[in-house]
Amino acid sequence: MGRRLALILVIMACLFAITAATFAGGWGGIRVTGGSLRVEGQGYGLGQVDQARITATLSGFIVCTNNGGNIAPGQNRYTTTVSQNQAVTVRNGKFNFNFFFSDADLGLATTDWQAAGCPNANWTVDYLHDRLTFTLNEIEGGVVIARTAATYSCVMNPPALNGTYVCS
Repeated sequence: MGRRLALILVIMACLFAITAATFAGGWGGIRVTGGSLRVEGQGYGLGQVDQARITATLSGFIVCTNNGGNIAPGQNRYTTTVSQNQAVTVRNGKFNFNFFFSDADLGLATTDWQAAGCPNANWTVDYLHDRLTFTLNEIEGGVVIARTAATYSCVMNPPALNGTYVCS
C-alpha cells in the first residue's frame, strides 16, 4: 500500500512538473511590418499578465530619391530605439498584442534635403529599413517577468520603405 501511494505521488509530481513547464509563458504568431513599425502576435501568459512591453532597435538608410525614382549614391545609415507598454487582457491563458510606432515615434520625421545630403531640393528624403531587433516582455502587477522575455532579430531584404521583416 505504501509503495502504491509513493508511486502515485511521484506520478502526480511528474505530471505537475510537465504541466508547469508547458505553460511557462511565451510568444507566438509574431508578424512584423515596416513603413512605420508594427509588431503583432500573441503572448501566452503566466497568470495575471496585465501588460506587454516591446523594446526595439530599428536601422536602415536615409536615401535621396529624385522624381524619376532614382536613388542618389552615398546613403547615410540611421538607428533608432523605441519602447512601449500595452495593456493586455488574458483569455484562456493567451493575449493578443499589436504595437505600432509611427515615423514620428521612430524619430524618422521628414528630414531637410540638405541635412540628408541630397543634391538639391528636387530630391525627396526617405528611410529604407533593413534591420530590426526587438525584445518582448510580459508584465504582471508592474513587474517584468524576465523568464518569458524573447528577443528577435529581423531583416528586410532588400531594404525598403515598407514591407515585411523576416525574423528569427
